[in-house]
Amino acid sequence: MKTLYVKFRGPTSSWQHNKEYAYFYEGDGAAVNKIAVVNSPTSGYSLVDIVRIVDGVSPCATKRIVCIVDDTKYTSIEQAQRERKQLLEKLAKIHAQLQQEEQFAYLANHSDEAKEMLRRLSEINGTLSAA
Repeated sequence: MKTLYVKFRGPTSSWQHNKEYAYFYEGDGAAVNKIAVVNSPTSGYSLVDIVRIVDGVSPCATKRIVCIVDDTKYTSIEQAQRERKQLLEKLAKIHAQLQQEEQFAYLANHSDEAKEMLRRLSEINGTLSAA
């Protein structure tokens, strides 16, 4: 059995703010900086951050940890979704650029005026990128 010292997360009453509370815990998975659930006498089920772990039961630990939160799967899914979104945005940008280049090439092949405008646009782009 272990004693887990925790701090409450989120909005808390003034007497809970930045204080450590001792809870006892049987089981695996507890680690400093992990999140746990406790049954608070005033707030019901509440999230807490584990800040210290001590082997044995401290006399000030009168309540149990309900469970340790394992958010590794959730975190990996969230990260994968963010990466997917970034990749899709980059691909859409590349696609739009290639589509524009294909359209301009088509115009240049079918219109002397468009060909001249694209030549001038290329000169301007070269001047701007050199600056």
